[in-house]
Amino acid sequence: MVTKKDKNTSGILSNKGILWKRLKLPQAEKNQEFCQNRTMQRYFLYLVVLVTVSVSSFAQDERYLRKMLSGGLIPKSEIKSDLSKEKAHWSVKSPLYKKDINGDLIPEYFFVQKRDGMTFFHFLDHYKRELAAIQLNAVGSNSEIYQVNVRDLSDDVVVFVLSFFEGSTSYLEHLATSRLYFMTVVKGDLTNVKISKGPVIHEEYQDGQKHYHRRKFDWGLYDYNRDGQKEIFVKYHNISRVYFYQEPGHMVELK
Repeated sequence: MVTKKDKNTSGILSNKGILWKRLKLPQAEKNQEFCQNRTMQRYFLYLVVLVTVSVSSFAQDERYLRKMLSGGLIPKSEIKSDLSKEKAHWSVKSPLYKKDINGDLIPEYFFVQKRDGMTFFHFLDHYKRELAAIQLNAVGSNSEIYQVNVRDLSDDVVVFVLSFFEGSTSYLEHLATSRLYFMTVVKGDLTNVKISKGPVIHEEYQDGQKHYHRRKFDWGLYDYNRDGQKEIFVKYHNISRVYFYQEPGHMVELK
């Protein structure tokens, strides 16, 4: 074997060894390029699969959303537009109260119903036919209507002021609130009563740091602009809110 001393190296390489390096180096580059191509092909395949799945999922979600918004997920025969007329699993009613609302000396009737966790206020004519069934929105447990006041805003407008305990929550912090609802009867028209959601009149709060506060608002009627029609005010210390009657029958907060 012929050997050759390479001054540029610290060892002796054979001619065969040098020849092997010269011949094998291009093959190694080809192998590396082949691996890179395979890797790029694999990444490209992953990308195609990902895009296909995403587009398919988006299309499926869009179809589901369209059905949900259009009511297509529920047969029309099963869609209930009036919760007050659904069959109840359990129901509790208050006694039947009467009050002459339209001034014809014949009393109308109303009662409160608790059904399947929801609270309703029912308003009946003198024949005890239902004129309105109003659902009040609870935010916690043990909600109830605990007071009903009937007041005259003017000679033509009568308002039911419903004091509604919205319930309490006590998961991370304790919160309990009561709110007013207004139901108006205009010119004795019992077939067209209007309901408006009013302000909070009682709040009890306690956080995890044992901070506690309780706010109880006072409310009443007063003719602020002296136009012969009273407004409803709610006040707590320096906090005041005023609600006035606005056609066609809603109580609107004065901003």
